[in-house]
Amino acid sequence: MADKSELSMKVDIDVSGAITGLKAVQREAKEAICLLKELEGQQVKNKEQAINNFVVHVMGDDIKKMSKELADKLRESGCDI
Repeated sequence: MADKSELSMKVDIDVSGAITGLKAVQREAKEAICLLKELEGQQVKNKEQAINNFVVHVMGDDIKKMSKELADKLRESGCDI
């Protein structure tokens, strides 16, 4: 039967380069997240602007008509516009 023996070994590994690389990746990831949040904000702004443009385009004639009618009624009541 084989004799049981113990083996011990000491290993020194320099991981400073790996840690530096991981920190760089972390910085880049944080920057990417910030840029994505900024992009999302712009998309929300653009979406709101598109909705506003659509509403003005679709309702523009109705709003103009209502404004004209209101102005006419104010003039009839003696208000100077």
